[in-house]
Amino acid sequence: MGPSLLVQVASLARRSTLRTLRQPAVMVSAIVFPMMFYAINAYGLDAATSIPGFPADSYKDFAFAFPLVQASLFGAITAGSDLARDIESGFFDRLSLTPMRPSALLLGMLAGVVALGLIQGVFFLGMGLLFGWT
Repeated sequence: MGPSLLVQVASLARRSTLRTLRQPAVMVSAIVFPMMFYAINAYGLDAATSIPGFPADSYKDFAFAFPLVQASLFGAITAGSDLARDIESGFFDRLSLTPMRPSALLLGMLAGVVALGLIQGVFFLGMGLLFGWT
């Protein structure tokens, strides 16, 4: 029998996480663009809070979910491009020839995206606390 599922996932997760963290363009764009679009929309549409029945006192508080959604979309794009790069380079084919479980392959390759999502979430929530969003 081969290594356990956890060992297989951990091996691929380490590779995936390091590959994601070694790409500064991915890290910067995944954090800067959602915050930039948030700033443009939140400050440009702040007058919408004067509409009767608007669900929040501040549009900045109302729009805070948008960077989180956009960050998850950036994560999906990152996962897709990483998988495509692995297929083009032949790494995926080499892994499919090993006795590695398919579920370990999928979970391990998504670990880099999970790490990016955690970094984004901590950053966005930190910014929210810093600026006093409720």
